[in-house]
Amino acid sequence: MNGREKTAEKMKAAGIFRLPRIAYLALIPALFLSGEAAFGLAGEMPGPHRGAVTALAGDGDLIISAGEDGFLELWNIRDGGAEERFQIGFIPVTAMAKQPGKTRVCVLESDGFTLYRISVWDYREKIRLFFLDFGDPVSCLGYSAGGRFIIIAHSGRAGLLLADSETGESVPLSGIDGTPVFAATGPSERSMVTYFGNGRLSYRDLRTGDEREALAAPPRLSPLVIFGGNRFLAGLDGESLVILDAVNAEILEKREAKGAFLSAWPGGEQVHSLAPVPQGGNGEERIYELSGWKANGTGRKGGTPIPRRRVGLAGESVTSFLSTEEGIFFGTDGGKTGVIGENGRARIFASGERKRIIEAEVSGETLAVITEDGCLGFLPSDFSRFGGSPGVSFSPSFRPCPGYTRLSGGGGEFVLWQTAARTPPPVLVREGFPDRAIEEADFRFPLRSVSALDEKLLFLDAAGNTAVIDARTGKRIFSFSAAGAIDAAFADGENIILGRSAVSGNGAFLAVNIVNGETVPLYLSARTGVRVYRGSGGAVYGAVIEENPRKTVIVSLEARAQGKQERLFEYDGEDTLFALAESGGEPALNPGGGEAFLPGKEGPLFLERGQGLPVKLLDGGSFFITLDGEGGLSWQDNVTGRLLALFSLTDGGWTLAEAEGASRGKISRDSDSFEPSQ
Repeated sequence: MNGREKTAEKMKAAGIFRLPRIAYLALIPALFLSGEAAFGLAGEMPGPHRGAVTALAGDGDLIISAGEDGFLELWNIRDGGAEERFQIGFIPVTAMAKQPGKTRVCVLESDGFTLYRISVWDYREKIRLFFLDFGDPVSCLGYSAGGRFIIIAHSGRAGLLLADSETGESVPLSGIDGTPVFAATGPSERSMVTYFGNGRLSYRDLRTGDEREALAAPPRLSPLVIFGGNRFLAGLDGESLVILDAVNAEILEKREAKGAFLSAWPGGEQVHSLAPVPQGGNGEERIYELSGWKANGTGRKGGTPIPRRRVGLAGESVTSFLSTEEGIFFGTDGGKTGVIGENGRARIFASGERKRIIEAEVSGETLAVITEDGCLGFLPSDFSRFGGSPGVSFSPSFRPCPGYTRLSGGGGEFVLWQTAARTPPPVLVREGFPDRAIEEADFRFPLRSVSALDEKLLFLDAAGNTAVIDARTGKRIFSFSAAGAIDAAFADGENIILGRSAVSGNGAFLAVNIVNGETVPLYLSARTGVRVYRGSGGAVYGAVIEENPRKTVIVSLEARAQGKQERLFEYDGEDTLFALAESGGEPALNPGGGEAFLPGKEGPLFLERGQGLPVKLLDGGSFFITLDGEGGLSWQDNVTGRLLALFSLTDGGWTLAEAEGASRGKISRDSDSFEPSQ
């Protein structure tokens, strides 16, 4: 089976089918093909989460962690280190459940406002099977005992529903009034127990929907877990750990556990809690108390408390907690994952280091990047020039560029700029040449976009003011103002195109001739023109938001004619964060912040990727260059989508991984201050 056939098979398995070029895709599952590349960042251990670890799950010798950075990470218990890390989205993961018997997890991603997305992932194959969107908070997420169903409780009208774990098709449950905070099935998956915040404990027959028994348990227990052969329930009331007999809701044990985390594993006989201990002094070490309760045996009523142990964590606060047959694990607010030993000592799992690249741009044969600590560096745009060829040496130099976060390029030069309200003027930079401040582009309002063509620079600010400046002299040669302008780009040497909010009968795009000032509205049935992009071959692309139904449409634009706007691709929802680039005459994009692909005449051809989802796509000549959410760079063939190389930075060095192996080198830092010449 060749690479294209393998891609087709994976697309079919993920529910993706080849579509016509002008296609309507309501739901595109994320497809991860990094395993096809047969290489990675060889010898590089993945870094930890960036931000808090929000959820943990166990699979034998493997711990799966989820974070507010939108990544899943796999940790090997035996090796004590990070094994793999990949991005599933750009919003925090707030909950996660492991499917029994399979390498799958169900995760809840939420922005805390209106988006609550539940998705199922195979964490070994890195494939999303499906997702379900909710517009209201989800209070309970888990799998049925056998893994056939996903149990979802949310504050919508349905309250509680079961979703098929293979397809996501949902079956609302009748007769349930309110939204439970806990739900679980028995081993046969024919009965369900639910617990509501008012203390109602209900047992229901799933085949008939009838309630078989209702009990009065203590109210406001959250979270709640079941253990000991489904004989016992444990919950936290904010002050104490409460152990209940699941048969009659009798309280068997109540122990102080203020602000604790709670966990028990299915079929296990123990429940554990981890509670913070109030600290005095400078608080450099966070102390937690590990305790719990152990059942005397399946089907027996009695149990015994688990002796208390103190756990110390230097400078870290626990944000997630998990107990399994393999051990007791935790995640921290600093993105670390660790294990608590039998002696009460906490051990943090090993992870690598990574310096993130936050911005990148290509101009000529140079790739400029800005790092997370505010440094500017220049790299070859062709990865084969990184040092793998005989006689070629490569030692990139990075220098501080405080305050600048954006790059635009053209003609072998780059414009450094930023979108903050009060900024220094844009600066024109080129490797090996003095920097030049562009004083006539110092707008009163924040900049929205900057582009370059034929030694001309185009600037657009947040008030809709545009300026075209001669890059050689720094003088302004054209100005124009358009209310509601959102984006701008050159169409050719004489015309620019503005994307704007289509109010009062305006077109979503406006073409402006910078020689004679003539304007040509480009009318489309759209509310807003949110993006304008010019490819290296001269083709101009736009993105519009349409209403009723709301969707995002990618179109080709012709500056000189109103009737030549062609719809290329469309999909559901309002999307302004997608990446778009053209290479080799074909555009690539990543709708919904997911995988990048070439629309193609035969249907979507996905670009293989590294660890992160695309943040920005660049034209590298015969390949696409992708800046991803992990802060790394990757090169993909612009015909096959094949991943060719991965690039990452650490504080002192760089790694370039190819199919044949990895190259490494050091970077130097220019200590001189960033002072552009006038």
